[in-house]
Amino acid sequence: MNKITIQISIILLAISQSSCTPPAEIVSYSELDEGFVAIYSPFPNYPPDARLQGEEGTVIIKALVGTDGKVNKVEISQSSGYSSLDSAARDAAGEWEFTEPTRNGEPVRVWVLLSFNFRLT
Repeated sequence: MNKITIQISIILLAISQSSCTPPAEIVSYSELDEGFVAIYSPFPNYPPDARLQGEEGTVIIKALVGTDGKVNKVEISQSSGYSSLDSAARDAAGEWEFTEPTRNGEPVRVWVLLSFNFRLT
């Protein structure tokens, strides 16, 4: 039986957004008040078919975190090359929760990058 390893990295990025989008402005990570962290970060399920076919890869997800700390939008920034791994990462990222992002004490939204590494070891 193969051992399955899924490694997750949070890459907090500084994406600037010049326009305000209701209900709250989207700001870059560097503008956030201290204390913004992931508080719930479930691992994706390794798709059984992908495991059987020996598929491995890294998926980079771009996630928009809302003022409540929940992920509001998920986009694949970099594909693993396998749709099943991409879908598993996208589904898991949509469940992540963070502390509420603020700038100068005011609620804001922020884009973050999440890296999911699927490896069979």
